[in-house]
Amino acid sequence: MGNHGVLRFALVALTAGCIPTPFFGSTSQSPEGRLERIRWALHAYQEAKGSFPASIADLCSSRSACDHLPATGVEDVWGTDYQYRRIQDEYELISAGPDRIHGTSDDNRFSSAVERRRVAVFSGCYELVLHARDASRPVTLLLDTIPQRHTRFRARLDLAESSPLWRPIGDDSLEVSWTRGVAVERIKLGRSGAGLEGSWRRGSEYGNRPEIRVSAHQRPGANGTVGCNTGTSSKRSEHGELREARGFEAIDSSVGRFGG
Repeated sequence: MGNHGVLRFALVALTAGCIPTPFFGSTSQSPEGRLERIRWALHAYQEAKGSFPASIADLCSSRSACDHLPATGVEDVWGTDYQYRRIQDEYELISAGPDRIHGTSDDNRFSSAVERRRVAVFSGCYELVLHARDASRPVTLLLDTIPQRHTRFRARLDLAESSPLWRPIGDDSLEVSWTRGVAVERIKLGRSGAGLEGSWRRGSEYGNRPEIRVSAHQRPGANGTVGCNTGTSSKRSEHGELREARGFEAIDSSVGRFGG
């Protein structure tokens, strides 16, 4: 963006009465993390104003949106402004990538409409097999379509100690994450034949523990989340979303205890 771009963005922020809040963490320094911060700001703006902004420069007309931006404003990690387009109720964000030139092969593009389709494809009820010494039975995983924290979606997982969230990563993989104490646990899964394969990265307050290999298949006989015995009974609405109903059952906590 350069010095003039930084000054321009600062003037917009000051005129709106807010200054972007610095993000003290490593995630905003990665391309994915920086994109996610801009997305948080866009969704915060939508919540405050009722629609996505016409221009990315309008973000700081909403204090809540402005507070979500990284200290660098609307730059990607290579120092170039994101291109933004509002398309009815959806939006696109485009980073120029490492060459800092828009319209070339290394551009990084995000489309909220494409993500919505990916969420619809992956959502449903899965049996998760943990390839660990003490894993005695499959673990149930429910991937819902209800948005949480702007850039994640609600999940249910037998072994999670806190409420897990999930997100698609491209067309062929996804990530489920939750907290355990001060650490973050992650299961990453990618398409493999008719199912999914990946690993469970188990963080802890005392350092990372060994990864566990994981495989998953959609539960036979489950229609969306109907018949998904995580203790959550849900059904698809007319728009294909999975809406949670009451009836959460107690889960045997011993499923989540493994050696190693």
